[in-house]
Amino acid sequence: MNRLEIRRNTIVALPLLLATACSSSSGSSPAVGGGGDSGEQEDSGPTTALDSGTQTETSSPYDAGAPGNDASGAVPVFVSNTPGATLQDDGNPPTPELVLISLNFLQQASGGMFYQQWLGEVMNVGATPACQIELQLNYQGAGGTILVTPPQTFVDGPPWVLPGGDNLSMGCLATGQIGSFYTNAFANAETSLAGVTTITVAFQPHTYPTAIADPDAPIITSSPEPYIGAYALTGTMVGGAAAINNIELHGYPRDATGLVLAQLSATDLGELDPGVSFAFTTDTVATAFTQFRQFPSYIEGTSTMAIVRSGAREEARRMATVEEAVRRAARDARLRTASAGNAP
Repeated sequence: MNRLEIRRNTIVALPLLLATACSSSSGSSPAVGGGGDSGEQEDSGPTTALDSGTQTETSSPYDAGAPGNDASGAVPVFVSNTPGATLQDDGNPPTPELVLISLNFLQQASGGMFYQQWLGEVMNVGATPACQIELQLNYQGAGGTILVTPPQTFVDGPPWVLPGGDNLSMGCLATGQIGSFYTNAFANAETSLAGVTTITVAFQPHTYPTAIADPDAPIITSSPEPYIGAYALTGTMVGGAAAINNIELHGYPRDATGLVLAQLSATDLGELDPGVSFAFTTDTVATAFTQFRQFPSYIEGTSTMAIVRSGAREEARRMATVEEAVRRAARDARLRTASAGNAP
């Protein structure tokens, strides 16, 4: 994993870009959670300023280089690297409003074990914004035999906040929006993808009636670039209308079929004030890409402000703590693999 590069300078504040994500589709199986098979989608809107920096018209600060448009309401066809498996909603209760549209299961030898990663995308086809979406996968073989159960994870999405409450941002998906996820684990043996017959997925979304898309969200401009024999996202994050701190950016590059290739990260633990920018380079992936999604998470306010907590919003705070623990565990596993000389 390469060293994160951060540079700071002051620039003129730019107008806030609101989120309207885009989607990519391929494959032949219907997505889990409803919506059915929409077939191939054509590019229905302009590329974003995040694509190459050459276009000023922007459809989203969180999605770049992707054909289709979330706002169209069309659900992409499910794509995965286990095409023989059947998808099953195992939620209790089921959640037809959330659709698994992409799932990639990667494995590689690492220090006498196998480093396993799961990456994918989820679309909200319901009428209500879904926040802090917990996701649990399960891979089964013939007769329901459990082959592997990935660690629970959370779906990344555009940053939302609770006005007057906790100043921790949280990933939420409005109707038609797509989020991305990542989790990893170590196993003693490689899992046979050919033996997977069923993949179950259980979502647990959280709903907060007063939550809104963060009007103070930073503006992110980035593009894929070659970096030390691999490929990274490089770009600039500009502070919005209010200060934020403890920032982490997750980028999710995708191949031409819509499979997510990796989770790329860049971190700034300092404070980002309005109109101020920092340049970043994420960690890398070996495969070249042009399509990606990216989502920031952060704490609102200056770095010296205490996190605001209110009894009415205790659940959001608790889930933010759980989500951070899950992300920390995933980061630790990635660093462990990188230190062994087997970075993905």
